[in-house]
Amino acid sequence: MKFITPLALTLGLLLCSCSSTKVRSNKKTDYDFKLVKTYQWVPASEEIQEEDDTYLNNSMADALNNQLTARGWQQVEQAAEADIQLTYYIKLKEQKEYAGPGPNEAHQVQGGVTYSKDSKSWGYKEPDTNLSLYLVEIGTLHLQITDTEFGDLLWTGTLETQLDRSTPVEKQKEVMQKMARKIIAKVPGK
Repeated sequence: MKFITPLALTLGLLLCSCSSTKVRSNKKTDYDFKLVKTYQWVPASEEIQEEDDTYLNNSMADALNNQLTARGWQQVEQAAEADIQLTYYIKLKEQKEYAGPGPNEAHQVQGGVTYSKDSKSWGYKEPDTNLSLYLVEIGTLHLQITDTEFGDLLWTGTLETQLDRSTPVEKQKEVMQKMARKIIAKVPGK
């Protein structure tokens, strides 16, 4: 007998949402981002850079610069010339994900509360599934924008998505471009 239980349906929905991109942002003040013309990159703190799960990548910096330039902002080297300062870094973590059978394969979950005809009693049986466990690498891009003149934190944003650093460099650059496009789209003042 083949059937899909509410548990299987819930697992399926969770699987679909695990790989999605999540973007969160927070504007700290009433700063007018429409006045921004120039920006300067500032490295993340030494403490953040030295943590084992921190990942800094030139492709990410290039992708962010491309999006900021498309917005009409110009990168400068000196703080005295910059309206704002930006800092970025990526934090990595491993996450468990489960994958079920392909679309042409039947999915069967058996278990839960069962009734035994032999003993004429109810019992509980652990579900047997045909799901496979995989470890995937999740990257969380952190972007912070600070007012150059006063040092006030103006905006923070994070974007979480699956990364695969074992793929070819060109594929990784495509992922970085998508990440940059999504997080810069959340910066106010466009």
